[in-house]
Amino acid sequence: MEYIANSRKPIGMIIPYFGEKPAWFDFFLLSCSKNQSFDWLFFTDCLTTKRLFGNIHFIKMTLNEFSKLASKNLNINVDIKFPYKLCDFKPAYGLIFSDYILGYKYWGYCDIDIIYGDINSFIPADFYETYDIFSPNIEFLPGHFCILKNTIEITNLFSSALKFKKVLVSERYHYFDEFYFKKGAVLSADAYKKHLRKRINKHIIFRVIKYNTIFSFCKRIYKSLSKNSKITLSPVLNDFNQIVKYYSSNNMLKILKKNVYRDDIMKLSVRKKRWIIKWENGKLFLNGQEIMYYHFQLLKYMHKFEITKTSEYSFRITI
Repeated sequence: MEYIANSRKPIGMIIPYFGEKPAWFDFFLLSCSKNQSFDWLFFTDCLTTKRLFGNIHFIKMTLNEFSKLASKNLNINVDIKFPYKLCDFKPAYGLIFSDYILGYKYWGYCDIDIIYGDINSFIPADFYETYDIFSPNIEFLPGHFCILKNTIEITNLFSSALKFKKVLVSERYHYFDEFYFKKGAVLSADAYKKHLRKRINKHIIFRVIKYNTIFSFCKRIYKSLSKNSKITLSPVLNDFNQIVKYYSSNNMLKILKKNVYRDDIMKLSVRKKRWIIKWENGKLFLNGQEIMYYHFQLLKYMHKFEITKTSEYSFRITI
């Protein structure tokens, strides 16, 4: 094992990533580096191992090696065929990478299509003494960011799902990390497809050309995933959101939920004509209002997506 956890930092963020380095990655790293109470642990086969920042660590690992480690620590037969399947494993990262997070009071997972601001300014000081989980959304626990207490009980929460083994050994992506519906219903594949279409229709204005572009992109991605990656939208009987909701509603864990981020899908829903995102020395602002992070789910695929560096410690994104 190449990395030994630094127990002086309260949180270790676990980020397995396999594939090509994305164009915006240096900006993502810069935003991570300013959150000094976090260690960012990258398990990867493609990114540099050069230490650019003291709180960012690269541990060499292939997708096949991840499968072997998951198989060993989860006691199941894991054989991941495509990197997006990793999303199903996010709630289990604490157990899979248990040897790497021994010194941390909390661990977490996140995506890399994100720019962070000052995370601690949105997490109250009593969080570390009072809460078990932090969610950046009050309605559900998103797969793109979550913090969990590094205890046996919380780290093993995912295993409360009756079919978690079947989900994790499956080649398909089951949305185990963030399958969510307000009414808590378990939907069939056809019903879930209708739900996706309903969400897209709700947020996109068809009369505007640039929104038509995003709609076309969504359709292409949906067809590509279903056809080429053999991903099906099968019903998920138990998922991490349902587990956390059940335990928190029965006072068996304490979760802190706050709406502290923005993303480009939200931009569509509020119909803003222009969003200006500025990052300045660790602080992130959206049209002048400070936010914890921005998640560009669709923007990164648009031709006009650019990040402009305005100085050594500042940059901006205009949408």
